Amino acid sequence: MQTDPLPQVSEAEPTGEAPRPVYYFAWLGLWGTLERKALPAKGKRPPRQVYVLQEPHLGEVPLWFPKGARERIPGWVFQRNLGRIVLVHLAPRTDARGLWSARESQALNFTRKEEVKPPQFQARGRLVGVDLEEGLLLLEVRPNPEGLLKEPFRLTLYASLTLLEALPPVGSGVYLEGELRPKTRRLVVRRAEPAPLWDDQAASF
Repeated sequence: MQTDPLPQVSEAEPTGEAPRPVYYFAWLGLWGTLERKALPAKGKRPPRQVYVLQEPHLGEVPLWFPKGARERIPGWVFQRNLGRIVLVHLAPRTDARGLWSARESQALNFTRKEEVKPPQFQARGRLVGVDLEEGLLLLEVRPNPEGLLKEPFRLTLYASLTLLEALPPVGSGVYLEGELRPKTRRLVVRRAEPAPLWDDQAASF
């Protein structure tokens, strides 16, 4: 796989008017029915209630809300939407095999919807690897100023050879759209275009 070293931050002061920040992000949208499930006691851990999403093709998807996100959602919002179709936004993660990991993908928020759609994702990050033979790319998502993310992470994404060959050079910022394939759990890119990022002006490759 073609990769590049992480860019080094320059100490040079910016000149002219500062560009509008364009932030790193990655989210996966899952449509399904919001449900609550009782987990039995395990060891010293008492029984507890957790929320899950019943997605038509993925089945039961556990919803793990990080502390900051969970505190922003009132309890009555969960209660009011039980048994209803919702769109859940998750922060996607891929495992060592390059497949989407439900357990590692934390839920960020959800909204009520009227219909179920196939799982979709969007991301803006830095292209750090391309493998034409395997048909995949590596995207790095980094912390934004004053953001909640503390450490960068990388997503393994799949794409057609035509799309991979049209990508900007490794090290560039890219915006991606695509879908999650439920059977293989691959995140497949359908659209890609160059995209500026807030740290471009300070980076040298």
